[in-house]
Amino acid sequence: MIAFAPSIGSTLGAGSLAGASATAPSASASASAPTSASALASPTPVPVPAPAEPSPSVSASAPTSVSAASVSTPTSSSTLSSTSVSGSLTDSVVASVTRLEVSDSNLHNPSSEQPCAAPPCECPAPSSEHPSSRAERTRRHNCARRAKKARVGEFVAWLVETFGARLTSVLDVAGGRGDLAFELCIERGIPATVVDPAPLRVSAFKTKRLFSLAARTFADTDPGATGDNLARVREWLDPEVCAVMEPYVGLAARVAVERGLVSLRVPLDMDFPAKFPRDWESAAAVIGLHPDQATEALVDLALAAGKPFATVPCCVFPDLFPREAADGSPVRSYDQFLAYLQAKDAGIRRAVLDAMPGCNVVLYHMGAGYASTN
Repeated sequence: MIAFAPSIGSTLGAGSLAGASATAPSASASASAPTSASALASPTPVPVPAPAEPSPSVSASAPTSVSAASVSTPTSSSTLSSTSVSGSLTDSVVASVTRLEVSDSNLHNPSSEQPCAAPPCECPAPSSEHPSSRAERTRRHNCARRAKKARVGEFVAWLVETFGARLTSVLDVAGGRGDLAFELCIERGIPATVVDPAPLRVSAFKTKRLFSLAARTFADTDPGATGDNLARVREWLDPEVCAVMEPYVGLAARVAVERGLVSLRVPLDMDFPAKFPRDWESAAAVIGLHPDQATEALVDLALAAGKPFATVPCCVFPDLFPREAADGSPVRSYDQFLAYLQAKDAGIRRAVLDAMPGCNVVLYHMGAGYASTN
């Protein structure tokens, strides 16, 4: 956003100068107009005849009206010129703000904003904006990204505190873009394997973080990742950042490979341990942050193998997965889904992360051998 400031400022400044020079000659010509304007704005009745000595007042008020006209006229033309000039820059500026995750205060006027009504979002929301406007869509997009970042941060902190040294590697079910796996693997040093049909997509900020770690870990002459590892990791990284840092992409990929960030573009089903035995056996715990359709499969597989697991259920999908509780009633609500999952094993515990936005109930199990050793 800083890079756009000089160009936008100079563009608007040129528009103001052009508007002022274009309207300056007409200021003297419109000297008589303020008299009628002040008469219309005056609260006195129109039929009252003018007094005998109006000239001093008219001459005294004329400069004021003329100066007001000379000031207001360039302002309107400057506004029009700045609007027409800056209109072409709007798309690129908003796109850059969205990609670089700049706060919404750069997009809206704080004087005309009110707090967002949806808790726990506290971002400013323009009261006059239509929901389909670009600014509103950008605000909602940034709001969702902040909420997701808060969920990831809270869940990672809880995982590290709860499982401690037993959290040596994880299987991240329905990890999506890989935000949770990146935080655990790259930032915390815990190898993570993402199980999700969607490809991993590392944001521009996280891609820069990889290059920063590579610069501090390896020298420029060190060999980076090559072959399949380089091609695989390169698909995850932000292409614009990689284009600028092309000579060091191999080093950034080497950081991801050596720290154990893996992506398996497959869904989690009951046949996963047989299809991917090495990935399943090497995972010390199975985790899922809003894993949606894979929630019940995550719990069933972990219980069958005696592995520790932790999941934050979200959607129930009652029509896609018809379920019945112990009393025979259908499982359709969120609370019923939580009770249904927790009833699968007596060792399943429940925790509530108050600081996590959205669904924040964690169902977890410490593993088959935990009870006998603790």
